[in-house]
Amino acid sequence: MRDRILHLADLHLGANPAASFCADFPDAATRFRENRDSVLERIADWVEDEASRVGLVLVAGDLFHRHDPPADLVDRVRRDPRPARLRGDEA
Repeated sequence: MRDRILHLADLHLGANPAASFCADFPDAATRFRENRDSVLERIADWVEDEASRVGLVLVAGDLFHRHDPPADLVDRVRRDPRPARLRGDEA
């Protein structure tokens, strides 16, 4: 029975940490995105597993980093919300 709710918040898809806090450390931006994607993939895998009992995923706060995210990123989220498809970090 899937009787649990998973609450996520402030995913900020499309964020580019290099533009804000990693300008002096370009490798850190890449590691940040890889780590974020890895965590989202693990969460998605866990939710898909019947043993997780998660029946609803609630995303509160900012799904996208900007109020006007790139149309291609929005389209990818609509077509396939799996994190591996959610590329499109902004420059």
